[in-house]
Parts: sequence; C-alpha cells; structure tokens
Amino acid sequence: MNLFPSPNNGSFTIEMSGDAASDSYALDIIDVMGKTVHTQSLQGSNRYNVQFTGAPGIYYAHIRGRSYSGVKSFVVN
Repeated sequence: MNLFPSPNNGSFTIEMSGDAASDSYALDIIDVMGKTVHTQSLQGSNRYNVQFTGAPGIYYAHIRGRSYSGVKSFVVN
C-alpha cells in the first residue's frame, strides 16, 4: 500500500499493488489519540482518491481487506 502525498491538505491517494489490488477494503482514519475520525469503503480499483476534512495533524490510515491489512501514517497541513 502506498499513500501519497504526505503532507497533504486532506486530499490524498491510496494505491494498492500486487495480489491485494483487486480486493475491497475498509479504510479507517485514526487520530493520534486513537479515535477513528473517518471511515470509508474502498472497492473496484487499485487506486483510490480520498477526501478527508480533519484538522491539521498526524493521522493513521488503517486499511483492511480479505488479503491485506496495513497502516500508514500521514500528515494533514
């Protein structure tokens, strides 16, 4: 999984690769306090454009699907 750009303004791309590219996913965005602040379903592609309206800070994108689970950190300016 790639997440870019970081830092960003709340608009970013998640790109899946390999065998995981064709799965459906659940995306949770979690703040530094551990609170889930955004949830979204991702399906039908290997590249997803995400629009997030959180306050500036550090966040974690937790992606989980049938064959993949992972976390990437990112910064919102």
